This record gives sequence, structure tokens and C-alpha cells, in this order.
Amino acid sequence: MLLLTTQLAIRFFEHKVEFFFQYSSRSGFDRLAIPESEAQDRALRADAAADRGLNRAIDRLEPLQRRPKGEPVLPLVSVRLTQ
Repeated sequence: MLLLTTQLAIRFFEHKVEFFFQYSSRSGFDRLAIPESEAQDRALRADAAADRGLNRAIDRLEPLQRRPKGEPVLPLVSVRLTQ
């Protein structure tokens, strides 16, 4: 009986050790997957620039699509809010 209990305890601890090893490996990978602050800043600036460019392209496209349909083309209104 004591031998069976000991074997079960050993298997339980082996399972725990394996679980913690896998978890620590994953968290280390996740930590490396997050870019440094400089790279994050560059990525955010590039994303913002792409978003502004897309918005400008949409603003130019809408009047071009309305003209052939005979709809009135309203002048563009640009509003910038700053603090």
C-alpha cells in the first residue's frame, strides 16, 4: 500500500513539474513576442499614418462615386480637434 501511494505521489509531482515547465516556456515565449517600446512606437506611428492615408483616400473617392450617379457633391469639411 505504501509503495502504491509513493508511486502515485511521484507521478503527481512529475505531472506538476511538467506543467510548470510548459507554462514557464510559454510565458518566456510570450515575453519575447512583445516588441520593445521603440519598435512598438514605430509600429503605432506606421499604423496611424496608414489609417490617415486610408481616410484621405476614402474622402477623395466618395465625391468621385457620387458624380456619375447625379448626386450632389458636397465640399469636404476638415475638422481638427487639438488641446
